[in-house]
Amino acid sequence: MSESTSTQTISNPTWTVQLPADWTSTDDPDTGLYFESGDGSRGMYIATWTASPGQALPPREMAESFLAADLNKLTHMEECAWRVLEQRLDCDGQHCIAILDSYDQVAECRMTTKILAREGKTVRAVFHDDACGDLAASRAFFAPLLASLTFTAP
Repeated sequence: MSESTSTQTISNPTWTVQLPADWTSTDDPDTGLYFESGDGSRGMYIATWTASPGQALPPREMAESFLAADLNKLTHMEECAWRVLEQRLDCDGQHCIAILDSYDQVAECRMTTKILAREGKTVRAVFHDDACGDLAASRAFFAPLLASLTFTAP
């Protein structure tokens, strides 16, 4: 995203993110919220999971579980040849952030998942670029969006 691109702040009681101002949203009961560029080539799915009282796993376990599930989905997409560019998990004791960045060069498609986990809450956002002919440009565009996705204050 260039410095001249205007943004909009999207938030709820659990998370906040900065997206391009021209992205529009839809609400899907199966996938959560979805935001998309005007031409449909870029977008973000985002959903929040809240653990039942007394059933919450530690943030590290939640982030690892979501990361493993997403990696498993990638390996079972027969129509795609995903290559993992980055997989990481960072925890500070109270919160964990997981990143899974994948690229299908033949399809020119990139997906980056960011998972936020804290006690009782997990947020999973999948950013996609379906016209990723230039990986460096895609990374530059999505870097500020990914960085802006954070938990709101508890």
